[in-house]
Amino acid sequence: MVYWVAILQKCMLIKLRRVQLVIDLEASRIRLWQIASNVSNYPRYFKYVHFVKAPGSFEVGSSWWDISTILYFPIKVKHKIVKIVPNKEVKQEINLPFGGEIIQNINITSVGDKTKVKIKVLICQNTFMDFFFGRVIEVRTQAILLGALERVQREIAEGTFEEARVDNEKGVLNKLVIPNSRYIVVPALMSFVILAVLAIVVGFNMPTEIRAVPGKVISKVESLEVGKKGVKTIESGIVKVKSTVQEIVF
Repeated sequence: MVYWVAILQKCMLIKLRRVQLVIDLEASRIRLWQIASNVSNYPRYFKYVHFVKAPGSFEVGSSWWDISTILYFPIKVKHKIVKIVPNKEVKQEINLPFGGEIIQNINITSVGDKTKVKIKVLICQNTFMDFFFGRVIEVRTQAILLGALERVQREIAEGTFEEARVDNEKGVLNKLVIPNSRYIVVPALMSFVILAVLAIVVGFNMPTEIRAVPGKVISKVESLEVGKKGVKTIESGIVKVKSTVQEIVF
């Protein structure tokens, strides 16, 4: 994989972006590994991750997916586990919905009485897609990592990090899905309401004439009064014709 990426990069067919975070935490390596290896807890720590369909087992070759708003709107993102070193390292390949891939590596090591966490993210996209989405994905990936760091540090300071529940069952933390769903349901509902209001406003303000080009009417709506006047004109014309015929006959 890395070999082909290097070749394509030299040919200017893909663009690479890197995001990296290194931090020493006053937390046990085992506890940090529990979080990294249990994707059901990702909505708890990782910003923009709102729902997770966890794999049956966390092992090399396993696949899972989540619903993320990393591109501002909800998308389904597929992950594949490609490397595991128990209690130390996990590497995943993440497929982007519009083409491209993210390679994510989490490394956890003990350093004295602290634990060093090193996260590397490599974003690979073709040049065209990178022009539209590359910077957005890079910035929001940084926000995801910093948000996770802030959450962990806050729990450590509060003394709740080591004791916090780790969900070892298949699925997601339901109590986290419902609050986070507001980031998906509310924007969609608001968009629908706005479109409905616009449709009503446009409908009530529709002009009586619809012109294809300046000066040319392709559809015209006449009022009831105009129709009545037209009927009266036709009736008076018929009366005149009848009187003319009678004069000719007599």
